[in-house]
Amino acid sequence: MTPLPSQRHESYRLDIDGLRAVAILPVLCYHAGLGFPGGFVGVDVFFVISGFLITNVIQNEIHRGTFSIVTFWERRVRRLFPALALVVVATLAAGYFLLLPADFRELGQSAVAQALLSANFYFWRESDYFAAPSEIKPLLHLWSLAVEEQFYLLLPPFLMIRWRPLVRLWALGTLLVASIGWSVYSSWQYPSASFYLLPSRAWELLIGVLLAQFYDRVSLSRPVAELTGLVGIALIAASCFAYNSATIFPGLAAIPPCIGAAAIIASGGRTPATLVQRLLSSGPCVMLGLLSYSLYLWHWPVFAYASYLKFEPLSVPVRLALVGISVVAAAFSLAIVEQPVRRRAVCKSRRSIFVTVGIGTSALLAVGMLIHFQGGMRSRFPQSVLRAADARNDRNPQRRLRHDLSAKALRAGMPRLGDLDDRRPPVLAVIGDSHADALMPVLDSMCREFRIPAVAATQSATIPLFCEQSEPRPHKREFQTTIRQQLESGESIRHVLLVARWSHHPSQVMNRENLRRTVDALVDHGKTVWLFRQVPEQKTNIPRALALSTLWNRDLSPAICTSQEYLQERTGADSFLAEMTGDGIFVLDPIDVFFVGTESCRVTRDGLPFYVDDDHLSVFGAMQLRSVLLPMFEAILSDR
Repeated sequence: MTPLPSQRHESYRLDIDGLRAVAILPVLCYHAGLGFPGGFVGVDVFFVISGFLITNVIQNEIHRGTFSIVTFWERRVRRLFPALALVVVATLAAGYFLLLPADFRELGQSAVAQALLSANFYFWRESDYFAAPSEIKPLLHLWSLAVEEQFYLLLPPFLMIRWRPLVRLWALGTLLVASIGWSVYSSWQYPSASFYLLPSRAWELLIGVLLAQFYDRVSLSRPVAELTGLVGIALIAASCFAYNSATIFPGLAAIPPCIGAAAIIASGGRTPATLVQRLLSSGPCVMLGLLSYSLYLWHWPVFAYASYLKFEPLSVPVRLALVGISVVAAAFSLAIVEQPVRRRAVCKSRRSIFVTVGIGTSALLAVGMLIHFQGGMRSRFPQSVLRAADARNDRNPQRRLRHDLSAKALRAGMPRLGDLDDRRPPVLAVIGDSHADALMPVLDSMCREFRIPAVAATQSATIPLFCEQSEPRPHKREFQTTIRQQLESGESIRHVLLVARWSHHPSQVMNRENLRRTVDALVDHGKTVWLFRQVPEQKTNIPRALALSTLWNRDLSPAICTSQEYLQERTGADSFLAEMTGDGIFVLDPIDVFFVGTESCRVTRDGLPFYVDDDHLSVFGAMQLRSVLLPMFEAILSDR
């Protein structure tokens, strides 16, 4: 390896624009549901590219003595703000006409967060299990821009310090290793924070930063460069196809696509070009790469609004049409907004661009705050629509008492259910996931009605089985272990109700062996076990669909599951639950409440929804299940 002239370091590289195409295409296809189940790794590829290019620019200007923080941020503003502002304005304008009040209010909040460079913090804090699904949050994708800009608030001052070269490398390497370590740990313990926040993402940008330190100091031989480029493409492609939404991410899973991006960058920029460099430097790849930023900005709001308005999954032709709309919008944005500002045809002076950005940001802040304080501008809709839409808030009012408690809190004793002043030893324990929490209102009511002392504990997406050996998430294992100890040591507890969204738990935890092990353990400890079959899952958010169908006089049936779909969905879980019946084991089935002589599921009564989303019951919906739970309470009374 021999030193190379710095000229190579500064030259424009078509292949890096082509690498942007490799990054945006999987992201676009993933969000469009057109393949690439792990296409979300494209964002990580962007991070590596960004870290490399920005560091090159800063280091070269520092070396020439021309670097200025003000000039750096002028370039960043010219590069990012015009298209971003256009997309945010268009998204807010569309939201005024399309979004229901609570969703429009959230959009206003996210616009404020974006203007303050904190969109990632906002979406991290809004990642509650019952929050609106991510696919209908039109500005959700801006979390990645916030991560980048937070990183670039720190990087220039760091590079401006007069480090000795070796000390700088050690410092960057230490930061990278620490960030990777935190990313791996937090991906298991704090998955939402790990996904959205800078500490667990900084290493991806730092890979690009470190690559920039070495890039013009070493040269790869021709065979090594060819192999490096091919390995890089293979790593990114493998990640796109091998990963899916269940992959623990970022953590260790983010390493292959990031190393792949770094390998492609390291192998390029040479003459004659490598195979991968020639491929990425082709016209279509470069063109898509040039569109990538605008396309990233536009595609998500387009798909979010389409998903919001549809009562059923989008068809392939519709998704392809939405991709086309996104590309056209991106091309318009690039030609009419991005390039004129970057080339100084508009806002020629530094003062003019900063004044424009200041005014634009202030306006977006003001509009976002207005939307927030106006409650999403409820006056846009009649009361019948608001009544249906507000059902999304009809959740268990006591959720904080028993749901998602830490293992430490549970070891002190499971929270009381029913009459909180009843200090008699509990005879009933209710354990489950968020579907169990959704049942709490009717269970609370019936415990008070029948004067049954009870306890309850639930945790999101955690199956109420004793399967610690097969549960990969540490916090879920702790919950299961703690609950097991509480039940086995609770001699007064004679009845245990297990409630879950059974069919949506992975087969490694929801299987015949784990269910049998749990039931047998409880029966051996003298408990009567009640297994509650899952409630029907609908095709979309029911309060939203009901509100929109009321507003536009649309047929609600496309949003509702049929009895055949419901039975098909729970087939696997039903076969396991059916095998558990026997002495001291009973199964409660809610099917007769939802399907009363009709093929279509019953989801409302008197205009009020049974659900707060597509699968969690509202308080009103939970109260409809009294008749299903009545046999259990009668059995408890007969035991006393």
